[in-house]
Amino acid sequence: MSVFFVGGIHGSGKSTLCRQLSVPLQADHLIASELIEFTPDPHDLTRKGVVNVAQNQDRLLRALSQRKHVRPNVLLDGHFSVFDRTGRIVRIPVSVFREINPAALLLVEAEPSKVRARLGRRDRRTYDLDLLTRLTSEERFHARDVSRELGIPLRIWRVGNGIDEAVRFLLAASRTS
Repeated sequence: MSVFFVGGIHGSGKSTLCRQLSVPLQADHLIASELIEFTPDPHDLTRKGVVNVAQNQDRLLRALSQRKHVRPNVLLDGHFSVFDRTGRIVRIPVSVFREINPAALLLVEAEPSKVRARLGRRDRRTYDLDLLTRLTSEERFHARDVSRELGIPLRIWRVGNGIDEAVRFLLAASRTS
């Protein structure tokens, strides 16, 4: 079994891409926040803040280890960085990715202005464009760091690209892992 980590900021298109990739990759699509059973703090300005990042990641790793997989592969839809409850960007520790042991990392990126519009429609609220831009940049930097530190291949997938390139990349990574 291969685990493919698909990261990106909220509203970047991760879930949509994972749903499209699940059939050709014969993969279960798991959403990290659902495995964690994340509940946002109602006082958090971003409504995406995590009170205790380390505790959340421990719950994720536990849920992954206990889950029975139906298909040969797993697409894990999550983040390289998150907001804490004060709105500060916090990197997910590299040790978490080491435990997940993904065959490949796929970073989904979209223009922050488009993400803002998408999130506004989905969540019915306004998001700060500067904050989304900073989070997009941090996701990219940390994805590269995780890839380099763990020796895991990384591909940046821009919304609007076809899925064929992503399928080829992930299949190739699963054969070499």
